[in-house]
Amino acid sequence: MTTTDIKLALTLPKRLAIFGCITIVGFFLTTMVAYLITLKFGGDSTPAMRIAAIMQDVLLLILPAIATAMLVTRRPADLLALRVASPRRLWLPGVLAAVTLVVSTPAMNAVIAWNAALPLPDGLAAVMLEMEQSAAAALSVIQGHGGVGDIIVAVFVMGVAAGFAEELFFRGAFQRLLVTGRVNVHVAVWVVGIVFSLIHMQFYGFVPRMLLGVYFGYLLVWSGTVWLPIIIHALNNTLYVLNARLAGEGSALETIGTGDTAVWAAVSVVATVALLYVLNRVSRGRGGAVIA
Repeated sequence: MTTTDIKLALTLPKRLAIFGCITIVGFFLTTMVAYLITLKFGGDSTPAMRIAAIMQDVLLLILPAIATAMLVTRRPADLLALRVASPRRLWLPGVLAAVTLVVSTPAMNAVIAWNAALPLPDGLAAVMLEMEQSAAAALSVIQGHGGVGDIIVAVFVMGVAAGFAEELFFRGAFQRLLVTGRVNVHVAVWVVGIVFSLIHMQFYGFVPRMLLGVYFGYLLVWSGTVWLPIIIHALNNTLYVLNARLAGEGSALETIGTGDTAVWAAVSVVATVALLYVLNRVSRGRGGAVIA
């Protein structure tokens, strides 16, 4: 892999401050747009929720990532790790990453069950449960209840658009800002993974979502391009949509195989670790993107 050092004049704290300020502006813009959409369509209709989700992706995630990159460097595409020397060379890492995602499901189910069983004070538990139910209800509305057309739109909104926007923001911008600021790459991956999960405000899925974010972070580190985590994130969310439709309720990819035994979970852990090792070896040198 060809590596190029991105020389940024601003210090890391200043760059993060710019990133944070633009994100706050994006938050207020998103809030205003959501209010206008509510006035136009009503707050809980499927069209309104879908439009609001897309606008949130654009204003709260994509805009801050691109604007920050353009302000802190003359090479924003390099900072965001958007360049790929040879897209065709990503197919094998992509296949391995997708297989790893599926193979890890029984292990992730065990983590989900453990996380969901963590004790909380009664008052806090009630608040967290209400937040989980609100999030599930919102996702159910976005999914719709129609036929093939509804599924396609839901896959685009919740899978493709959300996967692209979240990875550009968290891995392309946030993680890359840390790494190019000389933060240890492993520290950067885990910090961003923790923030990624915290932002979703869902305690009962915090640990598995954090691990998923860490996985996306290492996909960027190993391949050198944000496109690989974007693709796998979109795949993960697409499986969420399809599983929810097949299950007939607001269940997620996380619920697939909840009846798996401890043996299957152990096998999943071993297989996932082996695949991660292979994926690391195969991915390195194939992305051709900038690592600073």
